[in-house]
Amino acid sequence: MVTLPATTVATASGVRSQVAVSAHGITVDPVVRIVDGIIQGSLNASTTSGAPLSYKSIGSSAGGKLTLGTVTGGSDAETAQSFTVLPYASWLDGTAAKGTETFDVRVTSGKRSVTARVVVDTGALAPGNTPVAFTYKVTSFDGTMISTNFFPASGLSRGATAFTVLDAPSIGNPGDTSPLAQRGLSVGVPGIGLLRDTWMGYEPGLNVVTWDLRGTGASGGIMQFGNPFYDGRDVSAIVDWVVSQTPATLNGATDPAIGMVGGVRSGALQLTAAATDPRIDAVVPMGSWNSLETALHPNGVYRAGTAARMLNGIRAVGARTNTMITTAFRRGARVGTISGAARELLASTGPSILLQQMQAPSLILQDSSDPVARLSESMDIVKTILANPYGTPVKMAWFDGSTKEQVANGLLLTYTRSWLSKYVAGMSLPDSFTPTFLWWDQDGSRSTSDHFPFSDGFNTSTPVTVTAAGGRLGIAPASKGALDVARFDVPVTLPAGSSVVGAPTIQFSYRGKGDAPAVYAKIVDLATGKALGPITTPVPVVLDGKLHTVSVPLAVVVRRASSSGSRLALRVMGASKSFGTRWTGSIRITNLSVALPVVSP
Repeated sequence: MVTLPATTVATASGVRSQVAVSAHGITVDPVVRIVDGIIQGSLNASTTSGAPLSYKSIGSSAGGKLTLGTVTGGSDAETAQSFTVLPYASWLDGTAAKGTETFDVRVTSGKRSVTARVVVDTGALAPGNTPVAFTYKVTSFDGTMISTNFFPASGLSRGATAFTVLDAPSIGNPGDTSPLAQRGLSVGVPGIGLLRDTWMGYEPGLNVVTWDLRGTGASGGIMQFGNPFYDGRDVSAIVDWVVSQTPATLNGATDPAIGMVGGVRSGALQLTAAATDPRIDAVVPMGSWNSLETALHPNGVYRAGTAARMLNGIRAVGARTNTMITTAFRRGARVGTISGAARELLASTGPSILLQQMQAPSLILQDSSDPVARLSESMDIVKTILANPYGTPVKMAWFDGSTKEQVANGLLLTYTRSWLSKYVAGMSLPDSFTPTFLWWDQDGSRSTSDHFPFSDGFNTSTPVTVTAAGGRLGIAPASKGALDVARFDVPVTLPAGSSVVGAPTIQFSYRGKGDAPAVYAKIVDLATGKALGPITTPVPVVLDGKLHTVSVPLAVVVRRASSSGSRLALRVMGASKSFGTRWTGSIRITNLSVALPVVSP
């Protein structure tokens, strides 16, 4: 292997730092520059064989972060070997000026690879107080180091300040480090690039701060699933740091003009942080549970399958989680229930009663396809905020993230940026710019209302109601990984042009024997066979051989009937993968009825 000596050459766009390497027919000659506060470049790699190349960032000399594939605009191959860099801001400690940091990247072709070294001289690229994106570890209340990333607003000049937004990570995932992205990883969530840029020609660009939750990525500690006593206080420590160490516009000596957005299932953390730190001026929570206990225990029945998948996803990215919660999830997957102590712990991981003191204007965005952060959780959040004594502005939008519907995506980005401009930057935007309640139906058609779906006047006084004799269900564990569910359907016809937005109610009498804690119900489209939502609801039962009656709300449904009407069905099942399938028994259901709420004209 031949390594050429490092050189640093001034260019019109910044500084070109390189350590070229050539071996095994692979040549890598990195180029580094700074563009609008972002250190970026290309590996400038090639191979004599012409075989495809792959790239992996494998470390830095000082704790900085190099993210590959973040500079678009060229070919796919050019994008793949592009990178952006967040140097570690050791200069904030006051012990040394901006200096040089090296980053190693493994470049592979077939079974051969070389390690390239990218040299970043931050002092030369961004001398003095030149705005530059960087990473730093913020010390939280208990000494835990929270890996935090700062990105200056686009066009920010030396000595100037900008309004700030905290871009919260999804639960279990590290913070975003893609500074040029226009869209985030979730539908409707702005990317860092879009947040930094001027919006619609007049709304100001924002400083953006992302971070790794404790227990994830480069942060220390143990992941706490959004607990206000840990994750909420981490956010407050970051807000303190924004005041003291970033070019932030301030409302007061220790109070930055600051808002929050974030990826899927970051909503509970945003609401918890804003409810406990009054310096946060506005939030746009995405994927919020009011309480993780109610999210995973709808109608008092543990959602064992969903919780297990949630835990597996978190562990797959290497998160270090609270062992009490992970033990509870494992036990739940095994026996179908968790202890009272575990339920109390889950109840603490969400905003819940903290919303009684919420003063930050809140635009609640909820994905109808999320089985944890369900639409009903967003309604509970809005109800609590409306009932508090502060008159806090709150609005809500529902969309179907499983469709990646682009019209919804664009509008949600617009509403998010404008919400921040109004309540963080203080722009004079009319309140009517953002609808009180906004939703998209199954065809991507948008509707708005001045009422929430739980408000008087939103629905008619006469729901679509169907009664049926019922049926018998045998309840048995799944066999060989397959779920052969005993079930029956009750047909429901929606009148032409009508819309259902809200929670249907199911009621029936029953008698049965066994250990099953529930039967399960959902509304399905008979034309496609797909569930509306698609969320299954447990209907709690007591199979003691005695006659009982039960009435519960089902998962919220959003559905517009066609011009000729729509054929739906209430499907009642003996088991559900989402809730576990270890139960046995049999049940006879009689006098069944289901009522679907219909939107007022």
